[in-house]
Amino acid sequence: KPQEDSQGLCAAGVTGCVNYTCTDCGACPKGHYRTGCGGLQFHDDSSNTRDAVGSCAQCAVGYYKEDIKTGECTVCGNCGDGERRTACGGINGDDSDPARASAGQCTACDKGKYKAGDNTEDCSFCPAGKYSGEGATVCTNCTMPSDADEFDLKCVDRSLRAPEAYLPPLPPLS
Repeated sequence: KPQEDSQGLCAAGVTGCVNYTCTDCGACPKGHYRTGCGGLQFHDDSSNTRDAVGSCAQCAVGYYKEDIKTGECTVCGNCGDGERRTACGGINGDDSDPARASAGQCTACDKGKYKAGDNTEDCSFCPAGKYSGEGATVCTNCTMPSDADEFDLKCVDRSLRAPEAYLPPLPPLS
């Protein structure tokens, strides 16, 4: 049972007082933290009342909380070059409650995307005329074939088309 300090103050994360005994604010679901509870409030033994226990609020974007104990949310960590953070604190489009309850993990950028820098940013699509493999930090220029029999297929997936002059002739219809 949490107690007050020698000055009659309840510690942060606890509230209320009945005869100078402080009470826990209460747990919140994973991915949430308690607001407006506890703090440094004086309690007097004649009040026999409890202060407000506050309410639970979802962790902000970029933060998570894996347990139901009292306390603050933790900032999502950075991922390295060519990686993105998934399932943490609503970053990169995952705004679900489970995403706010986990540190998530770093995963390689998908083909056709890249990311340079140690941060929480999402991977970006390669611009037109460029491609990338999985986990890329930069995009590479698509090459044009040297003759009509060659074709660089790395850029086809991004709906990039070679000029008509480079496309092989269609087979005759039978």
